[in-house]
Amino acid sequence: MDAIDQVVLNSRLHYLGMDARVIEPRMKLAVLAYMDARVDAASLLGLRPGDAHVIRNAGGRATHDAMNAMALSQSMLGTREIMVMHHTECALQRFTETQLAERISTATTIRSRSCSGASRIPSRLFATMSGV
Repeated sequence: MDAIDQVVLNSRLHYLGMDARVIEPRMKLAVLAYMDARVDAASLLGLRPGDAHVIRNAGGRATHDAMNAMALSQSMLGTREIMVMHHTECALQRFTETQLAERISTATTIRSRSCSGASRIPSRLFATMSGV
């Protein structure tokens, strides 16, 4: 069984045993966290299913997508507080936007196109921070 089949099976088993089938989080909390696979943000904060919305992205940055998710969380799903969670030794602190764009461009075939047709990664894609 491959990894995707395994996690789909896990999700079905989880849903069958889940007691928190609420849409609005009990704690009225939304957490914007980093996507580091070593850390389960919900577990770290002692959150149980149904307690809060946990939105994860590279670096826990308030990107356009994250802001959209937070806006929906607050306006449609009843959250009243937002927590932003970062961690030490974040990869986004070790690279500049240019370095990240070059690495992604080298590693993938997905590239955005400028008006001139030249391949490039959009600037400020990852909201890197230096000197932190």
